[in-house]
Amino acid sequence: MPEVHSILIADDNGELRDALAMVLRAEGFGVRAARDAYEARRLFLAARPDLVLSDIRMPGDGMMLLREVRALSPGTPVILMTAFEQPGDRMQAALGGATDFLVKPVIGERLRSALARAFAKRAFARRASDPSE
Repeated sequence: MPEVHSILIADDNGELRDALAMVLRAEGFGVRAARDAYEARRLFLAARPDLVLSDIRMPGDGMMLLREVRALSPGTPVILMTAFEQPGDRMQAALGGATDFLVKPVIGERLRSALARAFAKRAFARRASDPSE
């Protein structure tokens, strides 16, 4: 039976958050959703999802969430997204350890590709750290 990946979505835009959750559930992912970085942190600690998909600009700040996830679980992929890319956003995300950075809208092939890359990187890192798997 294939592994069901869990994804935590953190976005203050309720319509986008709900649309992402619906699309991801339809593709077979387990999904939890948070309206800000504070709620996302609580859900992350409770559920330890396989991947975090977070808005960069929301209450509590997506970069803060990225730093916390990296500190708690360095191998968990974090994909940051934004509707309004500012100069330096991609560099800040990369330096913070983000797995990917997407400009909204993200539903569709761009999202599927980003998820596939993130889970492939995660699997590779796990195999590299434990060759017996």
